[in-house]
Amino acid sequence: MDGGELPTWEEVSRRLRVPFHQGVISQFEGYGDLTELDWDAYRTRYPGIRRLDRILEAEGDSVNRYQASKQADVPMLGHLFSAAELRSLFDRLGYDVDDEVWNRTVDYYLRRTSHGSTLSGLVHGLVLARARRAEAWSYVHEALEADIADIQGGTTGEGIHLGAMAGTLDLVQRGLTGLETMRSNSSCRRHAGRRRTSSRARPRTQAAVTLVYALSSRPGRSASG
Repeated sequence: MDGGELPTWEEVSRRLRVPFHQGVISQFEGYGDLTELDWDAYRTRYPGIRRLDRILEAEGDSVNRYQASKQADVPMLGHLFSAAELRSLFDRLGYDVDDEVWNRTVDYYLRRTSHGSTLSGLVHGLVLARARRAEAWSYVHEALEADIADIQGGTTGEGIHLGAMAGTLDLVQRGLTGLETMRSNSSCRRHAGRRRTSSRARPRTQAAVTLVYALSSRPGRSASG
């Protein structure tokens, strides 16, 4: 790509279309027209519905007919970008996605996700740590215990989930401590999610807080230096 193409990509970056339905960001055009799944009925009928796709296939059905996700799809945006960055990106495209719209979007898909991937708890843990921190703990614990507790029911014996394990470090760094890198500067901000919710979580919380202070107390260095 040469410099002559940059104006074209600049224009493309401002003209992408993002579909919405019921006041939330759509996973794809027409997602809102898919059939709603009776989640309560399936949770009552089966001891676990993480692999909802296999359950429906065994019933002669397909998950593709329903508003159902195996893991975070649209909420993944909240894993990649902070709320301020998301607002800026959508504003660039001509859409108003404020905190209310984003929280409504997260809630919408959270109710329609079976968490059939070890990455699902990881992503939702960070998304909720940024948006509604008190609700993040169950997903944080799930991500940390994924292989130890073999939450997928037998997959740990086939090999550890390295991506999820590595992601938990990012979850602790950006989600629990609030340490984020923006442009060329690092930002340490006090995080309400560090509240001590139980005696079991306290040592981890204290260690995370110590890490933040240790990083913030070291002399900084200018971008030009």
